[in-house]
Formats: sequence, C-alpha cells, structure tokens
Amino acid sequence: MTFFKSIFPRQSVLKMVLLLAGFAIPSWMAAQADEKPQLSDKVSEQVAALGKMLNDKQYDQLVDAVDKLIAQAKPNSFDIAYLSQMKVQAYLYKSAYAAAIAPLETALSLSERYKYFEKRGELELRWLLAQLYAQEAAMEKNPEVKRAKYNKAYETVRQWLNETPKPTVEALLFSASILYSQATDNADTPDLARLALAENECRKGLLLEVKPREQLYTLLIATLQVQSQALMVEAEKDEKAGKDSAAEKKAQGVAKLMEASKYLELLVQQNPNNSQYWGQLLNPYLIQAESLKEGTLQRQDAYAKAIITIERAQKAGFLKTPEDYFRLVGIYFNSNQFEGAIDLLESGLRDGRIEPTQKNWEMLAQTYVQIKDEKKALNSYKEIAKMFPKEGTIDMQIGNLLYNLDNYPEALKYMQSAVDKGVPRPGPLQFFIAYLMFELKQLDDAKAAVDKALTLAPESREAKDLKQAIDDAIKDRDARLNRNQPQQATAASKPTNKQA
Repeated sequence: MTFFKSIFPRQSVLKMVLLLAGFAIPSWMAAQADEKPQLSDKVSEQVAALGKMLNDKQYDQLVDAVDKLIAQAKPNSFDIAYLSQMKVQAYLYKSAYAAAIAPLETALSLSERYKYFEKRGELELRWLLAQLYAQEAAMEKNPEVKRAKYNKAYETVRQWLNETPKPTVEALLFSASILYSQATDNADTPDLARLALAENECRKGLLLEVKPREQLYTLLIATLQVQSQALMVEAEKDEKAGKDSAAEKKAQGVAKLMEASKYLELLVQQNPNNSQYWGQLLNPYLIQAESLKEGTLQRQDAYAKAIITIERAQKAGFLKTPEDYFRLVGIYFNSNQFEGAIDLLESGLRDGRIEPTQKNWEMLAQTYVQIKDEKKALNSYKEIAKMFPKEGTIDMQIGNLLYNLDNYPEALKYMQSAVDKGVPRPGPLQFFIAYLMFELKQLDDAKAAVDKALTLAPESREAKDLKQAIDDAIKDRDARLNRNQPQQATAASKPTNKQA
C-alpha cells in the first residue's frame, strides 16, 4: 500500500567521513575549557604518519597503528578518544560501517565523561552513531536483534534531538524513518504507537521548511496509510466479534486515509509526472466510498473524486492501461452512473482502451439491461454472438431478452441454439425451453423437453410441476380431439350424401 523507502543513506555517512577527515583537531572538537586536552608526545609524533596512511588509503595499516598506540595510551585519556575517532575514519573509508561503531562509541563516551570535545563535536559524533546503528538494524535478519538495534538507533537520534539547539528536518526525518521501520517490521501487526510517533516527527519537520521536501511528505503519507490499514483490520475484527468499537475504528481509519490524500494532492501538484503518486491518490477515495452507506451524497462525492482523479491522471499521461479504464468502468457501476459506464465501454472496447474480451462485451450488454433498455441490450448481444459464435451462453442471454420482449418463438429458437452449443448448467435451460414450448402450445415437444430437464435435474420441483401441467394439457387436448372425432366424421360424410 505504501511507497516510502527507508532512509539510511550512505551519503550521510560519507559526509561525516569528510567532516572527520582532518587530523588536526577541528576547532569544534577542542573542548572549551581553561586547560584544553592535549595529545601525549608519543601520539603527537605519529599524527603526520597516520595522516599519510589515510591519504595513501592504507586503511588496514592505519587501524593497526592506531590499535598499537591505544594499547600504550593511558586509560580514558584524550589520546584514546582522539585515536578512536581516527579509527572510525579508517573504517568508514573502507565501508566497514559495523566495525566503526565500537571506536565511535568509545570516542563519544570519553568526551561525555571528560569533556574532551565541545558540544558541537559530541553532537556530530552522536549523529553519525545513530546512522550507523540504523544501518545495522536495516541489514539485520534476526527479528529480535533487529528490534533492539532499531531501539538503540532511535534512542541515539532522540538524544541528539533533545540536546541540539536547533533540530533539523534531516534529523526529524531520520527519527521518523527509524520509528516507521520499527513499526512496520511485522507487516501483519504494525505498531500503532510508534507510527503515531513517526507521524508526529514528520509534522514537526513540515513546520521547519517553507517548502517541505518530498521525502518528508512521502513518509508522513506512509505512516497515515499504514495506520489506516491497521485500524480498518481491527475494525473488521471487532465487527465480527460484535464489539461497539468497530464503527469508531473504521471511521478513524478512513480519516487517516483521507488525510493522506490531502498530502498526496500536494505531491501530484508539485510533481504531476510521478505515476506512483496518482495511483496512491486514487485509493483513498475508493476506500472512503466503500466505507460509506450506499446511496448517500458522501458516497457519491467520494466516487466523483475518484473519477476526477483518474481523468486528471490520464490528462497527465498516467492510469491509461486497459486495467485502469476497466477500473473506471467499475467506479461508474458502483456509483450507479450507468450512462458513463456505457459510454466508456462502447468506445473503449472498440478502440482497445478496454480489453475486448467476451466478459467485457457482455458487461456492456448487461449495462443496457441495467438501465432497462432491452432493445439495445438485445442488439448488443447479437453483435457479441457474431464475435463469439460458439458461445451458448450468449444465445441464452438473447433468448432471455426476447422472452422479456414477449417474442416467445424467437426466444425458443435462441434457447435451443444455446443447448446445441452448450452451456455450463443445461438443466435450467432445458426447463425453460420446455416452458416456452408449453406456452406456445407445442405440447409434445414440451413433454420431451421437460423429460430431458428432469433427466438433468431429477429433484427439480419446478420441472416436476411443469411436467404435470404439460401432461394435464395433453390429456385435455386428447380428450377434446376424441370428443370432436364423431362430429368431424359426420361433417366429412355430408358431401358424399349430397353427391349421392
């Protein structure tokens, strides 16, 4: 349902690599104190050599050299904090992100305890650490370990947000992304509480920019969509269990979805060439329509918005596949706009916008039936019969329409043709043929037809009743014939007597 992609970009990590690239202690890293921390003479002497290893991309040698210096350094010293952040650089340049976590934790922990780096430096290190935690969580396969790693990432970025004097959109987006990943880790049971937190982080981000970035909107939309879907599922379960909470949860789910549609409207205005946005925008209106009572103005309004959305998308060049056009036909049907369905089916089936299958052609004919224009329905079915001459069901439909138009002889002809071609359920059709023959006073043929019907459906009450009626009619006919035979014989002899 959603289209948001989790944001743990390596570009952000690489930016941090560049930030830490200088081996001279950056101005932001030196602690603001009367006595600034100093490297030991031994480490100071090796700084140039370590820098050359980094420039020459000798990352493994750099890590080995740093480890040896750390082993000789005083515990908890500035040497260890400084060398640890150098080690982080080497691992990041190697793309060994997991390995960079431990030395980064060491550098940050020592600075927090002994004020080795100024606050800005600690914030930069914490920001990097949060991203590395999140990246590790995203790649983790074990569900429990994955959850723990995401928790660690979120706690770290949340601490960064609490301590920074000026929260950024990037940080809020990152925090929301972590929460979203946590909440949707199990697609069957999304965590609504975390989704609500992610939604809140996104809303904070929207307030920080005059023109909020697209990714912030897509994440907010995703949180709203998943919340909506989860609420709808809960509402369905509550409804089956007979709980009063079902209606409220369903309303909440629809409300979340409609709010998502507002932001999708902004996205399609900003980027009308994104096909995914158009498809996402359509769904809320359809779901809203189906959630409302049939025949209400609100339901019709939701369907109208869905139709307008498709038309807007098609003007932009999207939602123009046969499936999309057929879905539009379905919307016309569901909203009782049969004339619209007819217009689209008539033109779409002929110009290829709608797949010209037998089923779709029959839908056109049935739409005429729906609006009680049986003559057009009949003409439509006769046209379909020419396209699919071996299909008995089409002849059966023609027979039904002719019967409704009181044209029994023609109806019987098409029904018999349907039997000859074959239909899925011949029993009811054979019964109907017998009935038509009975109505047309073709009693002997009707008797043979109803016997066939009973062979196909021996327990049919209707067929048994019809057989009885036919038998009674035949008896009446035969009785009348028998009563008329002497009179007919006398009448026939009169000319002979006269001639005599």
